[in-house]
Amino acid sequence: MRGITAWIVTYAAVQAVAAALLAMAGESRLGAYYSMAVLIHFIVTTVAPGLRERARLAPLDATLLAGFTVVVALRVYEVLRG
Repeated sequence: MRGITAWIVTYAAVQAVAAALLAMAGESRLGAYYSMAVLIHFIVTTVAPGLRERARLAPLDATLLAGFTVVVALRVYEVLRG
């Protein structure tokens, strides 16, 4: 495997491990899984050399960031509401 294929396999493996760890920890909130997935996306695409330019990730980044903002806002509302 070379280039972008190796990074996609790496990304999928890291996502699978993170989801398994959250499940083993007993996490049941969908927002936690989504937040972890967004975080992993940004870490892997930042570390991968040239991946951002070749894949044109700006629209996906904006969508993920907007969804993350909604998840955080809902969680803050839930905590403040009691």
